[in-house]
Amino acid sequence: MIWENLIFTEKNVFWLFLLLIPLFISIFFFEKKRHGVLLFSNFSILKKYSKNSVTKLRFIPNIIRFLAISLIILSLAKPKIANSEQDIDVTGIDIAFVLDISTSMAAADFLPNDRLHVAKEVISDFVKKRKNDRIALVVFNAISYIQAPLTLDHNIFDLLLKSLSMEEIRTKVDSGILEDGTAIGNALATAVDRLKDTDTKSKIVILLTDGSNNKGNVTPEKAAEMASRANIKVYSILVGKSGKVPYPTGKDLSGRPIYDYVDNSVNPDLLKKISNETKARFYTAQNREELEQDLYDIIDHLEQSTFHESHFSELPSHYHPFLIFAFFLLIFEFLLSITRFKRFP
Repeated sequence: MIWENLIFTEKNVFWLFLLLIPLFISIFFFEKKRHGVLLFSNFSILKKYSKNSVTKLRFIPNIIRFLAISLIILSLAKPKIANSEQDIDVTGIDIAFVLDISTSMAAADFLPNDRLHVAKEVISDFVKKRKNDRIALVVFNAISYIQAPLTLDHNIFDLLLKSLSMEEIRTKVDSGILEDGTAIGNALATAVDRLKDTDTKSKIVILLTDGSNNKGNVTPEKAAEMASRANIKVYSILVGKSGKVPYPTGKDLSGRPIYDYVDNSVNPDLLKKISNETKARFYTAQNREELEQDLYDIIDHLEQSTFHESHFSELPSHYHPFLIFAFFLLIFEFLLSITRFKRFP
């Protein structure tokens, strides 16, 4: 039945029902103490009126008003009809982005923005055009973790991607909450573990990093072997320039970042080795345009496959019937109050 699938997405609104309690008390308890004065020349008339069914049902307008207010509150809770889960066939690719979030990604050789900021924007724009691909996001510095699970819900992916903040990461590293570093091997192993058991023929990892492996307990070579055995290709993209690059060291009095040039050591040979081991390709990106071109070049070389995905279609809010019914109840209550249940002073 339709009522069994009815859900309310804004349940906090239900607290408004508590406001009906004092209103209920004031009407149904204090109302009994209200009385008016009428002069009767004949007590038989009064006796006849006291037995009238109208007096016994005098609370009906109040009950109708309560129902109308309750329906208005329910409409504010944004009622929706829950859709049943459906398995659909989707033709696409399983992609795991492995994104370096170590503090070296704060280098601003992609002026006016840092490497992480540009990488996030390019990935976001790319994912928006891959509607049938399941996407995951693994991030890493000294440790690796899944920021976004493998999903077709690209809105959730984009939200989790954009929540990454280099300023927040640097603050946590400076305060000792996070350990800085580049654990490429651990990050690749995390991504491979997530992709290896999926039912898609085309599975790829896109590794975006600007450094060399210096943390973790899994070597990049070992992780590349794991990917190769699972038929997962690892496309490596070296982000940024080598040598001296501008790096933020503070802010001036107006709040603008101050840059100093620092040495940026990279290890392109390691990334080439990882990609060669998995029969993929190695890329470099020294600006935004090159990074965008690298991603689309990767996809052009891939074969899509069909996989099953559980799908829920998003339905609009169904508050209109509640408001319409409440409106007619209020009209009905008003008509009763001025006719059948009209009160005298």
